[in-house]
Amino acid sequence: MPAEPLRVREGSIEAGLANGTRLLEDNPAAAALQARALLKAEPHNTAAHRLFARAMAALGNAEEARHARARAVQFSRQVRPIAEAHNAVQAGRPDEAERLLRDHLARYPDDPVALRVRGEALARMDDKAGAARSFEAALAFMPEYVDARWALVRLHQQTFDQVAALEALEPLLAERPDEPGLLRWKASLLSNLDEHEAAAAILRSLTEARPGDGEIWVSLGDELRTLGRAAEAHTAYRRAVLAAPSSGSGWWGLAALRHASFDEADRQQIEAALAKAPAADRGRAQLHFALAVAREQADDREGAFAQFAAGNAVRHALEPFDPAAVEAEVRRSRAVLTGEFFAARRDHGCPAPDPIFIVGTPRSGSTLVEQVLAGHPQVEGTAELPIVPVLIRTMAAGRGLDSGRSYRDLLPGLAPAELAALGEEYLRLARPHRKTDKPFFLDKLPHNWADVGFIKLILPRARIIDVRRAPMDCCWSNFRMLFARGHPSSNSLEGMAAYYRHYVAMMAHFDEVLPGAVRRVIYERLVDDFEGEVRRLLDDLGLPFDPACLAFHANDRPVATASAEQVRRPLNRAGIGAWRAYESWLGPLEKAVGDLETTYAG
Repeated sequence: MPAEPLRVREGSIEAGLANGTRLLEDNPAAAALQARALLKAEPHNTAAHRLFARAMAALGNAEEARHARARAVQFSRQVRPIAEAHNAVQAGRPDEAERLLRDHLARYPDDPVALRVRGEALARMDDKAGAARSFEAALAFMPEYVDARWALVRLHQQTFDQVAALEALEPLLAERPDEPGLLRWKASLLSNLDEHEAAAAILRSLTEARPGDGEIWVSLGDELRTLGRAAEAHTAYRRAVLAAPSSGSGWWGLAALRHASFDEADRQQIEAALAKAPAADRGRAQLHFALAVAREQADDREGAFAQFAAGNAVRHALEPFDPAAVEAEVRRSRAVLTGEFFAARRDHGCPAPDPIFIVGTPRSGSTLVEQVLAGHPQVEGTAELPIVPVLIRTMAAGRGLDSGRSYRDLLPGLAPAELAALGEEYLRLARPHRKTDKPFFLDKLPHNWADVGFIKLILPRARIIDVRRAPMDCCWSNFRMLFARGHPSSNSLEGMAAYYRHYVAMMAHFDEVLPGAVRRVIYERLVDDFEGEVRRLLDDLGLPFDPACLAFHANDRPVATASAEQVRRPLNRAGIGAWRAYESWLGPLEKAVGDLETTYAG
């Protein structure tokens, strides 16, 4: 016989909950009665609301179950350990939040609010796998819990698992198919999956519904530019600044197109927007950079340089650069990643030969090399895939790496099976970006130069190409380019020179300990002897020559980098010596670069 419902007396809430839980499987009606009795005694008891929700679900009363879950979530926000944990997460103390919730979740493992807050704490601690389990547990109890679902989508997006993010987003879209925020999020995820046509279609429909929303026009312009439709992108950016004349993103979108010219009215509008823009704001940086391009078009080099410098000063305030931290990573790589270290692990990792990594500093010519190789019938061009950094963060968090230490310290302790699993995970996350059955694919994330050792450990047969450009041109080109977050070294000339120097030192180390593992392409040599250098590169990669590689500018594949328009034009020498137009203001850069200008090519 099933247990009888417990009559609630003072001090017997926990016993009542335990009894109700036992009743759930065999007698959900009795469990519901037990929950009602508990709630009569304590109307705000979240565990009793969850018990009632489960009982109603078991009885087939979905609507009542849903109401009970909603009440449970409402009252859980007021539970002291949950409220304190939430505050700790917001204050940047995720470890404290996780500790505060430990006892509560041991007693109430089905509390969705506690699970969501714990997930957010774990995500802040870079334990992405634990965070995902926590969010999924919250949704297992309450599938309609919007906050947990949003958190799960964000988490998958941060870990570059865009397919999982889309799957997590779909239930929200099913309930609110016309919500602009959700549709823009879906477009962003599709864009990250290189489905730019589908992303543009969503954004175009949104502009029809919300023609006065400048940010949607900017997003559409970005997709059209990636697809090579510069004229359409120009129209979209113009609609953005028409809708929001102070929009930094709209003006920078126009400036980034390069082929579009600003007139005096445009310059005055940008200056007016700058006069009202907040001091430390990315939009202000965008306006400075747009005005720099406008003044450059008016042949005002001094004014242009002043605006580039002002925009970078704003960026530096938002995202400062610490060259000592980069130097420390190079030093640690030299200490840990020795020739003997790699020799002892020669047969470890995933043996797949599929990826071809293109690394180097941004603005080095890497997009040109990518476009050349993407023309080969055996090679598929994908995009800048931030998978390697994601794998490193996840691995480090899983092993409890202390802040301030290098993940390289963990590499000697990774077993062969772990290295192979990391390589397989890389391939899994890259798979959605491969749209063909070509045997090889490109991953052109320039910053991967810092993690060449990790790549060779998890994917020992992967090919790596280092594209290098003369330091004065490269550093200046970085300084004058407004990047998204993640490249703070370009915020100052001295910082960029230090970054370049550390990059050269790191690659020299890998040349020494892994001879021949990294193929080097010197941009200036490529421009001067294009076919010869392309043939040499293909030979180094073990690929037969194909004339399609020489017609890189005719390749209509999407290109989302800052060089998108440049690689759709025939080869030219415009980028070689470009820094000299600003030579009068680049004395500090020349001093910082020093002997690198004559030795960078080896």
